[in-house]
Amino acid sequence: MRASFGIGAVIVVIAAAVLIGRGFGAKGTIVLSGARAELSMTALNAVDVFVTIQNGAEPDLLIGARSNSAQVEVINPEGQISPPIPANSTVSLSLDGVFLRLSGFETLPEEGQLIPISLMFETSGEVSSRALVGRPADLHGNHMALGMMEGAPLVEAGQALPSIALDMIQQRNGTWEVVLETTDFTFDPDTPEPVHQAGHGHAHLYINGLKVLRMHEGRAVIGALPQGNHLVRAALNTNDHRPYVDDAGPIEARMQITVD
Repeated sequence: MRASFGIGAVIVVIAAAVLIGRGFGAKGTIVLSGARAELSMTALNAVDVFVTIQNGAEPDLLIGARSNSAQVEVINPEGQISPPIPANSTVSLSLDGVFLRLSGFETLPEEGQLIPISLMFETSGEVSSRALVGRPADLHGNHMALGMMEGAPLVEAGQALPSIALDMIQQRNGTWEVVLETTDFTFDPDTPEPVHQAGHGHAHLYINGLKVLRMHEGRAVIGALPQGNHLVRAALNTNDHRPYVDDAGPIEARMQITVD
């Protein structure tokens, strides 16, 4: 289920209570880059915004967003939970995870326009950028939409569908080792022009709905996470950006972790 929440005239807050009495000084290490906006593929008269979030040595939490130009919704497939930003990491707002939806424009923005946006973080406060309106550009970020398109069979006739299991192991320095165990699946390296091969591909790692990592092998390390409960999900994808699915839906694994 894809949820939207906290809509206001110019501001949306993921957890309003968290914001009360909290300042938004430049006290963290968050940097936004590559902000772009596209006409929404699933909502009328709306624009979807995607951005890369780079974080420094301290974990953080995304707690809201706003724009002076439009109403804002934070779209999260996991519902009303705040996405963590791991320390020393680069994550992304993307169509297959958490992203922003802007609406309420007097006239829809045109290609080449810049839309002001601000993201609010528990530690770093308010960090602003401008999203360039353009055509869909990031195929990796559009897995959800591309997964609706027809393509070569996910597996060959008589070939078993892959399966996946997930484990998260906290290290003494606060980082987390991500371990994926798969069957009937081969991780392939990232290439500029990927070609589908049945039973091959990569995995996406999401935490509280936010796409944190694309994995081209079964192990990875992510930075420390903020305190609290976090829902971790790993999903298998083909080389040509389609989710592997079975009769129950996307082939994925989930687990809950707690950071004290």
